Amino acid sequence: DRGDTVNVTVKWEVMPPSGEIFTASAWGYSPWSNQNWLSENPPSERLLMLGTTNGNLNGYHWDGSEMDEDAHIKFNERGAFDAEIQGILLADDQRDGRVDLWVASGGMTRMFSGWTMVESLSIEGPNDSGPIDMVLHTIDAPNWDDLGIEDGILTSYSINTSQSAVIATPVNDPAYILQDSTGYWIPIYWSQIVAMIAATVLMVALTIRPEWYVVNTTGILTGAGVITIIGVSFVPTLIVIFMVITAIYDWYAVYKSKHMLDLADTMIGLKLPILLVAPQDKEYSFLDEGEDTMSNMNEPPVVISESSKSDSTQRTVAAPPPHIPKKSGGDALFMGLGDVIFPGMLVISALTFLPGGGTILGIGDPMFVAIGTLIGGLIGYAVLMSYVAMGRPQAGLPLLNGGSILGYLISGLIAVGSAAVSFGITIF
Repeated sequence: DRGDTVNVTVKWEVMPPSGEIFTASAWGYSPWSNQNWLSENPPSERLLMLGTTNGNLNGYHWDGSEMDEDAHIKFNERGAFDAEIQGILLADDQRDGRVDLWVASGGMTRMFSGWTMVESLSIEGPNDSGPIDMVLHTIDAPNWDDLGIEDGILTSYSINTSQSAVIATPVNDPAYILQDSTGYWIPIYWSQIVAMIAATVLMVALTIRPEWYVVNTTGILTGAGVITIIGVSFVPTLIVIFMVITAIYDWYAVYKSKHMLDLADTMIGLKLPILLVAPQDKEYSFLDEGEDTMSNMNEPPVVISESSKSDSTQRTVAAPPPHIPKKSGGDALFMGLGDVIFPGMLVISALTFLPGGGTILGIGDPMFVAIGTLIGGLIGYAVLMSYVAMGRPQAGLPLLNGGSILGYLISGLIAVGSAAVSFGITIF
């Protein structure tokens, strides 16, 4: 008000890309600093983050005297954001002295951690337009007391809404907590320890004594993991297409080229857990199986000619089948692990991706279709076993996949209509 003149020297400036404006900014400690900001001598450098209307996010490093573009930030190169950057926060979510980056954009709040800025957390909201302010404070965390770190409470504010979220609390009490090379804490849970021990025991058992129950246990656990991973990754229609292709291939490989029989013999000989063994006798031992089990089952009858001395006539008779030494422990049925995995993938995919909202017989639509798919697969299995009882190798996928697909289509059209055959892809 006194009319004094103040001279200011501009030491650094930056302009947004053409056609854009800056919509969010943050100033704080750098996640790439080698110093702990809680130490007695905190780092002197700082980081300036700027976001724009088109989702560009840039960082500038201040070393105490000069400002330069930070080469660590690669969000724009990988197209990390496709909507306006509404809010940016540099904060320590566990009060462990290491800074994380928070970005609010497109109705999501995302947390990036570590030297390479890995996306470690994603929170829905705030769903509002315009700027979003974020504040983070920490509270005592009993699960982390031994390490002296805390839980973070992130609060976000927009013009019309606000929300809070607890960050870094373990779902269960961890058995151990380790620290990686970048200084971030990693909880190790009992479930992970048990899984590692079980996997090691099975691996040793497969090496020392690969009996049928060891092979079956390993195969079932492996198949369950594959079914779950693929089932929750692809929509049912894509899995149906894949099942049709594999069924055709299985039919060709068993009945035409017959190379599937050679492959099965190799797997049986190596005692690998990619098949399931169903013993027919309690004395059966998988260790007695050789590398010609399936080939011997498919051996055709031999035709020979026999001439009569009394006349010149010649008659053709079938020779007895080749002698196959009988195993001391009886026989077994074999089923490839894929015969279980493919129908199982469709069941999980139907349960995961089909729209809910309705019920049939008191069961939700996705569950109804999943059960229908499972029943179809079991019917296909029953038909397959009727052919297997004849004693010759059979292609499993045509009947198993076919039954599962038929069960899926019937139950899917009843429950969700045309959504059962949707790819779930939109162009616009």
